[in-house]
Amino acid sequence: DLQEAIVPVYLYHRYQLEAVAKLIGGADYRYALRGDDSAPAVTPVSSARQRAALESILATLRPDALTLSPELLQQIPPKAYGYSRNRESAPSRTGALFDPLSLAEAAVGHSYDALLHPERLARLALQNSMDPTQLSPAQLFARLQDAILLQEYSGMEAAIDRRSAGVLLRHWRALFANEATDPQVRAAARGALEKAPTTASPLPQRW
Repeated sequence: DLQEAIVPVYLYHRYQLEAVAKLIGGADYRYALRGDDSAPAVTPVSSARQRAALESILATLRPDALTLSPELLQQIPPKAYGYSRNRESAPSRTGALFDPLSLAEAAVGHSYDALLHPERLARLALQNSMDPTQLSPAQLFARLQDAILLQEYSGMEAAIDRRSAGVLLRHWRALFANEATDPQVRAAARGALEKAPTTASPLPQRW
């Protein structure tokens, strides 16, 4: 039953993650009152705060933050006879055995879903076009490449980083392939794929 106990603890940060992600491409807004024309209706979150939010989310993608200790893993055997996996169980590709890599993959997927939402990225592109000091989609992608694709790890951390890289590349491919994605975001996604290390096989054979 440790499988079910680990999941909510491992993903304990998910709600705060969603809150922090809203700062990226975010804006404060207010509805005007009669006779009150002194303040703008919409004010983008400051560049410094958005970049700090990005670094906070990157911390959730670090392999050392996602690696479970060998001592803990040794305490999780397959389900006993009469017990079965359920919706609260950790994700697994290893059959009856506990799969720490798929659990890490689920965690990084949650981070990427929040960070790389197409509408969020479109807001980044708009804010950057109005204020060049604001974070752009291309700058965000470059920071992700530096943090995820260009780092070297060993052992379990290397395996988790490879899973994270695969999820990141899938998000970039999806952004580029979706014609509804903001054109600037699509261009940035293609550029990110082209700059990704060749070992990651970033581009499909057919465009």
